[in-house]
Amino acid sequence: IAWLVYSDVALFDLVFNEPLQEYLLEVAPYWMDACDLDGVRIDASQTVDRPFLKRIKNRIQQLKPEALVLGETLCPLHEAVDVPVDMVYALMVDFHRDVEHARPLNDFLEEVHRSFAPGTVAMAYFENHDSPRATQVWRDKYRALLDGDGAARGYWQSVLPPDADPALCMALLKNAQALFVDASAGSAVGTNLTRGMEWGSEWGEDVRTDFENATLLQPALRRQAPHGALTRLYERVFAQRGAWTELHSGKVYYHRNDADGGDVDDRLFAYVRYSAQGALLVVHNVDPARAHSMRLR
Repeated sequence: IAWLVYSDVALFDLVFNEPLQEYLLEVAPYWMDACDLDGVRIDASQTVDRPFLKRIKNRIQQLKPEALVLGETLCPLHEAVDVPVDMVYALMVDFHRDVEHARPLNDFLEEVHRSFAPGTVAMAYFENHDSPRATQVWRDKYRALLDGDGAARGYWQSVLPPDADPALCMALLKNAQALFVDASAGSAVGTNLTRGMEWGSEWGEDVRTDFENATLLQPALRRQAPHGALTRLYERVFAQRGAWTELHSGKVYYHRNDADGGDVDDRLFAYVRYSAQGALLVVHNVDPARAHSMRLR
């Protein structure tokens, strides 16, 4: 994987190498001071020696007490719970891109709430620079689905403009669904979620950005249909989210499909985000081809 190929700090023998530790401890504060940065993202943080990682965090916050230290934790949750950072990072990537049923989403989020201390903030995103773009994965998947499913093809062609690419529009809508999950599925008394994204996610980029390929993104797409509609959606959600106090201070209750009245195909991911001020019911259909229903008591 990339951090082994490119000899990241994870490969250094840090434990007894005080001169190397002192050198590395100055790197982040230098750039924060030189560029007036608000925080630091630490790559593959679960692979770094924990006492040294705590020294990095302390040194950063000596320079800027309000600095945010993010730890990339693309790993099993038990490896991430003791990473000394302000925010864990890299949740939901594979679930958004690959999971097509509600149960894995429910199981994973409840594991997150059990694993971390109450009040932990987790950055959730659905694209990873080490992997193909989610938009491209979804577009290919939906094109294959439409080619083999006449009913699904007929439905999407009936609701989209005649000149639209149905598979692309479906992929952009899946981006929007992932955005809404990341904006609403956390818990203020468990693990609250905040959103993060690779540059280009807001317009549905499909060019992969990694070490092996030139980074040739297409920012002009943010002004072109249908990508521009996704960009405007991001702007609206970010502008309005502050008005929904339940998303910031509320608890969460996940409705599972194994009770009476649930969706037998397990394609509806449903939960309530609630506080003393009110409640929001959120229901996601993760089936791109069929309508589903469930009865919530």
